[in-house]
Amino acid sequence: AMRRRASSSKKLAGAPTAKSRKEEAVALGLRGLEEADLLREEGHAQCALDLYQSAIEVLIRLLQDPAVVSYDREALSERVRVALTDAEYLKEQIKRGDAKQATCETSTESPMRKTCFAMIRIFDVA
Repeated sequence: AMRRRASSSKKLAGAPTAKSRKEEAVALGLRGLEEADLLREEGHAQCALDLYQSAIEVLIRLLQDPAVVSYDREALSERVRVALTDAEYLKEQIKRGDAKQATCETSTESPMRKTCFAMIRIFDVA
């Protein structure tokens, strides 16, 4: 699967603004997709699927927001499309029983993955 990462070269100081929170959410969503890719490759199918779904949801909502301007929208849209395809394939593998079904709580994941997953699930981008 094709992997693209959008990055922001801007460092914002002071209290977070709505714009910087949204940009942080985009970066977190992209990180979530990267972590989901790694979990899938390591055989943690259900955890990867959960993380794909959460990250995709965040990124789709942000793509609909014109205030998120520091990312290449076309590249971001393409990354979401790739992730959707990967998630659908993974979902089918799980359904057929071709993939491990360890949950996120029982998989051997790094603290960063747990943090990324938790932050995406609670991130308020509204």
